[in-house]
Amino acid sequence: MAVATASTSEWFVVRSRCPACDHPDSTTILCQDYNDPAIRDYLTWFYSQQGPGIEPTYLSGAEYKLEECAGCGLIYQEQVPGDELMVRLYETWIDSDLAWQRHINKPRTPSFFGGYARDLLRLHQFLGARPYQLQVLDFGMGWGNWCQMAHGFGCSVHGVEVSQARIDHARRHGIPVLTHDRIADHQFDFIHTEQVFEHIPSPRNTLATLVSSLRPGGVIQLSVPNGTDIRSRLDSMDWRAPKGSLLCINAVAPLEHINCFNHHSLVALAASQGLKPIRSLACGPRASRHQRILNALRRLRDAITGRWKRSTFLFFQSPGEWTPASS
Repeated sequence: MAVATASTSEWFVVRSRCPACDHPDSTTILCQDYNDPAIRDYLTWFYSQQGPGIEPTYLSGAEYKLEECAGCGLIYQEQVPGDELMVRLYETWIDSDLAWQRHINKPRTPSFFGGYARDLLRLHQFLGARPYQLQVLDFGMGWGNWCQMAHGFGCSVHGVEVSQARIDHARRHGIPVLTHDRIADHQFDFIHTEQVFEHIPSPRNTLATLVSSLRPGGVIQLSVPNGTDIRSRLDSMDWRAPKGSLLCINAVAPLEHINCFNHHSLVALAASQGLKPIRSLACGPRASRHQRILNALRRLRDAITGRWKRSTFLFFQSPGEWTPASS
């Protein structure tokens, strides 16, 4: 989707069509000026904890406008930061030194890394692959935790990141980092994206680039904040509600969470690129009898609770049969 350049602010661009399915029609569900006290106070409070804080002149004349796509149901911010403001936001308003300190001081339980390990084990089994046979990409790798775990398993790992501080950190730890225009030079068996697509101005185009580098039968993980009931939460407009609380509206945070997916819109985005959802990496053709029984029980649970149809932590597979590039 081509992103329009006309805007009420020189620092913003306007997305006149759905950035996920390219549908031209949408419904406005919220529109506030960035100078509105509720928005301004939230941004001042939020970014003052992460760096020097916002610079209001960059926001003058722009609107925080939420649109709901008539096609796929994606809720998206119509006006989003342009390239220059994106750099200002992520490299200045969010101070990399403070971000690093928050990262290393955040408690990490064994289960945090155990989740990465379990998914990698299931991926190997799903594809019937040995770790050294897998080429993997972490798109939006952050500080490289997942990359280091995959490397420890024996996978050939690459990462993609926009933050220079995070790129430098990854390279110091031996993780090769690709620029966006070099992704297509590679073929990957698995692509990991964790809390990335909610930030991307053109998710449809970005996913197309990633899928072009995904081998036949390869797998991609798309994990984003769940915006299933965000419309009801917007009634409270409590920007400081803690993450995970019933009133939290972080999934549509101004400037950063510019795409708010639910299950349907995420599946529709993947389907536009020929990807099919995988209910579980544990249910592949090479799963053991024990795993098949467990997966049948999980499907029953999901049928009763509707859990899977609400999930925005999903795996998708490209068309074709996967075979290892080398033995």
